[in-house]
Amino acid sequence: MTLIGTGFLTAFCLEAADILRADRIHAEVLHMGCIKPIDTDLIAASARKTGAVVTAENASIIGGLGSAVAETTAECAPAALRRIGVHDRFIDSGGIQELLEHHRMTPADIANAAKEAMALRDRGQVAR
Repeated sequence: MTLIGTGFLTAFCLEAADILRADRIHAEVLHMGCIKPIDTDLIAASARKTGAVVTAENASIIGGLGSAVAETTAECAPAALRRIGVHDRFIDSGGIQELLEHHRMTPADIANAAKEAMALRDRGQVAR
């Protein structure tokens, strides 16, 4: 399982990896400090190894980390993918914790998305 984070959500990916470890799932955590240009070699190598990827960003999943990783996996290393972040909608306002929970961006949400991606991979629902 590959977890890819940017900004402070990389720390959430590390927490999610701890949650997954309790279920005997190993998660490789990558930090993308830069989205453009994206490190396609690193992403592709990890996606090939694990076959399941979750991205986590505290911004829109469209045009950001999630999109860049989706393009990379589609072109270089097909893998089951789940994207954590703000979906295509108008931005909400509120406290940071409230918004993280509302948009399902907590470490537990990342761990759940990881399990979903692995289930897709294991059912063969990704062209490899």
